[in-house]
Amino acid sequence: MVRIAVCDDVKEMLGILTEIVDKEAGKLSEPYEISGFTQGKHLVEEHNKKPFHIIFLDIFMPGMSGFEAAEQIGEINRGPYLIFVTSKEELVFDSFDYYPFYFMRKRDIEGMRMDMHKIFSKLGEFRREEKEFILELPYNRKRSVRCRDILYLLSEGNYMVYNLDTGESIKIRGTMRDTEKEMENYHFVRIHKRILVNMNYIRTIDHAKNAVCGEKIGCLEIGRNYKRDVLEKYFAYSRSTL
Repeated sequence: MVRIAVCDDVKEMLGILTEIVDKEAGKLSEPYEISGFTQGKHLVEEHNKKPFHIIFLDIFMPGMSGFEAAEQIGEINRGPYLIFVTSKEELVFDSFDYYPFYFMRKRDIEGMRMDMHKIFSKLGEFRREEKEFILELPYNRKRSVRCRDILYLLSEGNYMVYNLDTGESIKIRGTMRDTEKEMENYHFVRIHKRILVNMNYIRTIDHAKNAVCGEKIGCLEIGRNYKRDVLEKYFAYSRSTL
C-alpha cells in the first residue's frame, strides 16, 4: 500500500490538491491511501508512527513551516518522495536543501492538474524501478533484487537466470511464461523464447546483427518471431521516457 500525505493549512486548497492527487495516483499501478493534514506538526507525528511514501507539502504554514516539517521528516526517514507546493516560485532554490522530488507551483486548477500528471508519471517510473522481487533460493534462502538491477533474464530448462547489474547471476526455479507475466508492468521485453530484457539497458537495436545492444548487456540476439514486438515495445518505451 502506497501511503500519500497532502499537507496545506488552507482547507480549500487541501481539498483541491487531495482531489487532483486521487485522480492521478492510479498511475502508480499500486493500491494507495491518501491522508490530509492542515498542520505540519501533525504530518510529522503521523509520519513518525508509520512513514509516508509520497508527501505533498505546503511551505508557508502557521506553526511549523513546510521546510521545518521536511527537515524533521528527513531526520526520521529519507525515503519519501517530497513535493513542495507553493505560490512562491522564488523558494525553489531554498527547497533544494531538503532534496525534493518536485517543486509544484500553486496556480489555476488546470495548471496544477497538468503538473500533477507529470509528477505521477515520473513517480510511477521511479516506483517501478525500485520494485523489489523476492527470489526463492535453495535451502529455504531468499534474496531481494530490485527491478532496476536486473539486466536480463535467461531461461534454462526449469530454471530462470537473473543477470544483474552487479555482475552476479542468480539461478532459481521458474518458467519464462510465469516470469514474463510477473515482469509485464516493469518495462521488460521478450526478445527471444529464452531471453527477457530490461529495456532501461537497451541503447540501440542493431538491425545488421538483429540484436538489442547496450553497454551493460552487450548485444543479445532477437528471435525471428519476436522482432516486430520488440520494435513496437522499445519505441513506445523510448517515447515514454523523453
